[in-house]
Amino acid sequence: MKDFHIHSGLIEHTNDDIFSIAQKAKELGFTEITILEHISPFKIKYPGNSDPSNTIFADKISDSYTRRTSTVSVLIEQCKKAETEIGIKINRSLEVDYCESFEKDIEDYSKLDLDYLTLSSHYVEDPEADSENRLIHIGFAENTDYFLKKYGEEKLLELYFQNLMNGVSSGLFKYVAHLDFFGRILKDYEPKKVMKYVEPILEEIIKREMFLELNISQENPQPSLVIVEKYKELGGDKLVFGSDSHSVSDLVNSIEKRWKFVELVDVE
Repeated sequence: MKDFHIHSGLIEHTNDDIFSIAQKAKELGFTEITILEHISPFKIKYPGNSDPSNTIFADKISDSYTRRTSTVSVLIEQCKKAETEIGIKINRSLEVDYCESFEKDIEDYSKLDLDYLTLSSHYVEDPEADSENRLIHIGFAENTDYFLKKYGEEKLLELYFQNLMNGVSSGLFKYVAHLDFFGRILKDYEPKKVMKYVEPILEEIIKREMFLELNISQENPQPSLVIVEKYKELGGDKLVFGSDSHSVSDLVNSIEKRWKFVELVDVE
């Protein structure tokens, strides 16, 4: 059993430490896990109630920063130590919020002692906003409502998937996390209506031999099973599970959902 998307307690929105997670994963029968934390190469200003502390720092933490957080070097050190002491393979990664304007910063992440980078798309650029307020986190209903009222759903889909395609095409990533993430927020979301955006992205993922994550943190997986079927129809064969666990209990609870979906799709 493998899990390619587990968060540790190094930053504010997660709970248990890497050693506790690794120990429980081994007890549950996992042979390989990936520990990763969110990292954003951009400073975030946006409408709505998002939490800017949910990111790990690439280097030294500012002295004025008081909330619990950490650096990538600590993540790497603890993963290596836990792998040796507990005896389970631990991949070291970062869940990177992609934005094309910040590719140079993301390239710098790829030079760190990590196994790979994981592509994530939580943000959409507001094309009419000033430079300091362009990036909007669409994982929060109030932010998505703001964007929908201003531009409409079709524009949101267009910008979201274009950003994702740019990230896939950048060559900086090995894994793609929760491909239709925004489906958690949109009302009456229908995966079939976004297939015109999704299919070219799936083709690019397959061409670049990247891994597509089936994220099972919600009641409905991301990407949806309709998108997974299209991925397989196109010849995709690198589908992996990501529990998106933020604690030991999340990891334990993910097992039941894992077996539910493993019966439906061929996933590692």
